[in-house]
Amino acid sequence: MAGKKHVPQRRDLSRQKILEKARKLFLAKGLAGLSMRKLAKELRYTPGAIYKHFDNKEEILQAIREESWAVSSAMDSEMPPGLSTRDLLVESARQYLRFAAAYPDHYQLMFNTPDLPYGAPEDVRKDPHFAPVIAMVERGVQSGEIQLPAGFDAAMLAFQMWITVHGAAMLRLTIMNAYGKEFDRFFDNLLVTMIDNTVRK
Repeated sequence: MAGKKHVPQRRDLSRQKILEKARKLFLAKGLAGLSMRKLAKELRYTPGAIYKHFDNKEEILQAIREESWAVSSAMDSEMPPGLSTRDLLVESARQYLRFAAAYPDHYQLMFNTPDLPYGAPEDVRKDPHFAPVIAMVERGVQSGEIQLPAGFDAAMLAFQMWITVHGAAMLRLTIMNAYGKEFDRFFDNLLVTMIDNTVRK
């Protein structure tokens, strides 16, 4: 008599294989479509094989975010040294957009999850990934290259810039994707104009 089909728990399941499959499953079906059981089925392993690496779904998502930030940081390290505040802001924004275009899966998973660890907008100031942007603006303020708008501090101006660049990245990956290079040129002109109007010449 045929028994219940058994999914073998093989020994070659790696942490990286789990993360790659979880990333694809999340992007295809969203957060609701990602569970330990569904992930195990996609991998053709038992859930127990996944639990050897991760305690729960949230831990998997956090690992994917950290992996994505590591890729982004590696690209940031390629920035040339000795740039002025103006050029640093421009090139950092361009690098951000290049990362989103080159690694769309990573980028969307970094931000398109509703359980990001921010209780309030104020918490963004404490995020180590956002701190370098604030530091760039603070450097410009201290050197006299940037005059903060009335009522702004360095973090608020940095956040405004990030909102603009992040919005452009998401548009480029979604409804503006068909415009490709045309959109890239348009936003690059907008970006340079915005920063030139912020930084004193």
